Amino acid sequence: MVTEWLSAMPQVTGAPDQVFAHLLIRSGLLREPMPGAVGFVHRTFQDYLGAKAAVEERDFGVLVRNAHDDTWDDVVRMAVGHARVVERARLLRQLMRRADHAPRLRHRLVLLAAACLEHAPELDPAVRADVEERARESPAPAGRYGPYPDRRHAPHRRGTLPARADHPPPLLTLNPPPPPTTPPPHK
Repeated sequence: MVTEWLSAMPQVTGAPDQVFAHLLIRSGLLREPMPGAVGFVHRTFQDYLGAKAAVEERDFGVLVRNAHDDTWDDVVRMAVGHARVVERARLLRQLMRRADHAPRLRHRLVLLAAACLEHAPELDPAVRADVEERARESPAPAGRYGPYPDRRHAPHRRGTLPARADHPPPLLTLNPPPPPTTPPPHK
């Protein structure tokens, strides 16, 4: 893999094994827990780089094919964030098309697409409306956070979807701070 990337970076000198060793030792992103087994120090780096690579290669198919797997949630969401406006719409349409053709996965794919809206500040309004409408039609999530393992993975952007009567109340409500008061004068 390093050899392939080096051919696209003529400014980097050194043999592939030297460059790899340098990345392993100096980047702070990689670790080698045992000889021959290399991984990222945190899964987020892998997800981020995977999303970026999929968007750069315009390989939205790999994202859609794996969207049912919860280990791909962050990759798909980050890919929506990396993608250009037209690509975002394309990816979300493909997720919705897969949801239509995979009834057992429909609920999960629709909720993932809804979670992706948080990362799509600019999006074709028709695509946004389609995702939001399908999410409203989805049955209430099974657990406290639906198919998501915890609150930080659950879609939570205020104003994205209207609240439903059968959803649990929010865990935290942010109230504006009280207005500043002037201290009493000293006597």
